[in-house]
Amino acid sequence: MRIRITGTEAETRHAASLIAELFPVLETSRFYPNRQSIDLGRVYMEILSADRPPSAGGYPPSP
Repeated sequence: MRIRITGTEAETRHAASLIAELFPVLETSRFYPNRQSIDLGRVYMEILSADRPPSAGGYPPSP
């Protein structure tokens, strides 16, 4: 499952840490600033949801 988190860098870092407490995290991107705002940006996370176990390649199989 892919998740996009938007907010300030501090907000996205905090949200990512909360998500990591609930789900196994495969990958977390760096903070990407938005073009029109110096304060806001986004972080992308790839997580494993409870109902989709990992496949041999590390990512859940496509539905």
